[in-house]
Amino acid sequence: MKKCPKCNEGLPDYADTCPDCFVDLDTGEKLKKDQAVTKEQDFKPEEEIRISEKLVPIKMVLNEHEAYIIVGLLESNDIRAVLSKDDCGGMRSHLTYLTGGIKVMVGEKDAERALEILTEFQKDNNQHEKT
Repeated sequence: MKKCPKCNEGLPDYADTCPDCFVDLDTGEKLKKDQAVTKEQDFKPEEEIRISEKLVPIKMVLNEHEAYIIVGLLESNDIRAVLSKDDCGGMRSHLTYLTGGIKVMVGEKDAERALEILTEFQKDNNQHEKT
């Protein structure tokens, strides 16, 4: 496991840069956001949220498409988000209704900001529907 020289955050061994402060892990040099990359051969989107970070649900939905729209909205605002659902790997989508839906989850430190973004998005959608 690597550590960021600036924020001391624990990162996977394949990471080249810290995703939070954009520092090169080998040189300690600050990079521009578009220069900060990880090695793609081992990269998995789910690992972007560190295992040590506590995830909290911020929204429950019944429609998978809506869940992915929310994830896209949050990620476009630099908030990492994942879905938690129990539908037997997509083979039994009707189980979503029995298990309480699909949870959109974010890191605990991002939860308040994520809720603000979702609230603002819903207000904008409601205004468009009225006109």
